[in-house]
Amino acid sequence: MDEGKIKLLSSELLVAAEIYKNTVIDEKPIYFTELVNLLSKEPKKISRGTISRALERLNDLHIIKTDWIKIKDQWVRSIYISGESEDFVKEIYEQFLK
Repeated sequence: MDEGKIKLLSSELLVAAEIYKNTVIDEKPIYFTELVNLLSKEPKKISRGTISRALERLNDLHIIKTDWIKIKDQWVRSIYISGESEDFVKEIYEQFLK
């Protein structure tokens, strides 16, 4: 992962790429708290509020979708890339974060 390339991406694209990595590549569900834990660390270092705003924008653009799932007896809102946007986000991930 090249820090210089990461700085070129908007927070929305970084959030989308992280969602793609977790849901498609790692095949595990991602939810808001887990996303904050992953993205608040270096080199990405995105704040909780910025992640929340990025998710709102990505949802408005229909790049992400959400669904309620149960993890360890607790309901969480799972986030995933919508089918139409998967190829776009895949290219962002491969070019900038792989």
